[in-house]
Amino acid sequence: MTPVPVSALAVLAALGAIAGFLALRLPLLSLLSGFYAETDRGLRVMARRGVSDHWKEKVLLVCARRTLGSVARLVLCIAILGVVVIGGSAAAEGMVPGAWPALLTVSGAVALTLGSLVPLSIAGVRRRV
Repeated sequence: MTPVPVSALAVLAALGAIAGFLALRLPLLSLLSGFYAETDRGLRVMARRGVSDHWKEKVLLVCARRTLGSVARLVLCIAILGVVVIGGSAAAEGMVPGAWPALLTVSGAVALTLGSLVPLSIAGVRRRV
């Protein structure tokens, strides 16, 4: 196994930071909370004895549609983050040889993760101040 160039790891850390800043701007938490709220709403309706099966079917269909929409938007947000990282490493391959294959190594994953933690820590410091 050949060692990963440091320049490729730096590119992955920078891409992780960009993805981290983008993740802070995307509505990931609101989509997750909407998903959990719809799931909870459907389960509460199913647990009620006073609601007829006809209405349970109608309510569950609406909850299922909303849950599917929330999951689809969540997958779209995660896909955007993936496109940024994968597209950025593929684009950087011309300038920094080894950036694309470094994405598939453990050290590349560590660099990407550490790079993405930088914006999250900066946001945490800003919230405390």
